[in-house]
Amino acid sequence: MTRFALGTYAVDAATFPGLVCGDELHDVRRALPRLSGTADLLPDWDANLDRLAAYLTAPAAAPWSLETLRTSGRLRVLPPVQPVGAVLAAGANYRDHIIEMSVAHRLGAHGASDAQLRESAAAELDTRVRTGEPYIWTGIP
Repeated sequence: MTRFALGTYAVDAATFPGLVCGDELHDVRRALPRLSGTADLLPDWDANLDRLAAYLTAPAAAPWSLETLRTSGRLRVLPPVQPVGAVLAAGANYRDHIIEMSVAHRLGAHGASDAQLRESAAAELDTRVRTGEPYIWTGIP
């Protein structure tokens, strides 16, 4: 299967779900006309993945050149999944960020200093790494 990336793009202010393959940007709605956003792909992902891969072998319309769109200033890259909903993030590889967010949001013992909050957050993360428990938080747009 040809490698590609999905996202949401705006060309000349027209927003659409797009498929990027190399330097080519395709409007996914040409392959799946009923699609209104990238989130619509997810409920039937396996079938939609097959349809997108088949579309790339014989596109119904000429794609845009990403390089041309970028240099002309006509392209805007938008949040990839549209419509945007709740965001779920998890990461053992975001140790420093999690510690800094813990300090910024004062997560820990009431009245603790920044240094104490940092130390407490680091200890909690180290325990999670040892036990295999991920650090998960949600962000609401």
